[in-house]
Amino acid sequence: INEVIEEDFKYVDKIIISGCEKDAIKDSINIATRYENIYVTIGYHPDQVDYVTDSDLLELKSLLKEEKVIGIGEIGLDYYWVKDNKEKQKEIFIKQIELAKKYDLPVIVLVMNNTVLGMVRQWQKLFYGSRFSQTDPHRATDFVALANAFGIDGMRITKPEEIKPVLKKAFDLNRPVVVDCHISPDVNVLPMIPPGKTVDDIITEM
Repeated sequence: INEVIEEDFKYVDKIIISGCEKDAIKDSINIATRYENIYVTIGYHPDQVDYVTDSDLLELKSLLKEEKVIGIGEIGLDYYWVKDNKEKQKEIFIKQIELAKKYDLPVIVLVMNNTVLGMVRQWQKLFYGSRFSQTDPHRATDFVALANAFGIDGMRITKPEEIKPVLKKAFDLNRPVVVDCHISPDVNVLPMIPPGKTVDDIITEM
């Protein structure tokens, strides 16, 4: 690993490691403490939440005080790959956002808000003749107001020209921020693999 890091430092001045699995969090911190310009973000990725206990969260709280820890991540919600534990995902995500707020650590939550269940609706549109079913919950959640309720900054993007300035402002704050990014429900997510196909048939443009 020393050789890999030394090679990386030929091209960059700083490295940030993301420790987002139970076994990787302490390892990431240990690596960061050995090198002057390596830092770490720690947290539990949504695919890890089934294994996270209260004692794990207490330990995470303690580790956030480490000098080389500069943020919380990679955290979030993943309802595309991990579908059977949504409530647990939400529980762990909220607890980690609360920790980010408590210790004023930067984490940017980017809500890709197309108001529908995007990837499922996309499949229904492209492969099932636009026969939409259960993909539009007609929900009008104000994610900026929700962020403010946690004492966290909330921002909103409604058009392409706002992307760079809003994200720059979010990064410059260097604290927890939720960015509600409005996109059309008809914007396709690419690349994608069609039903019954393999990676050899991947769709990269339309």
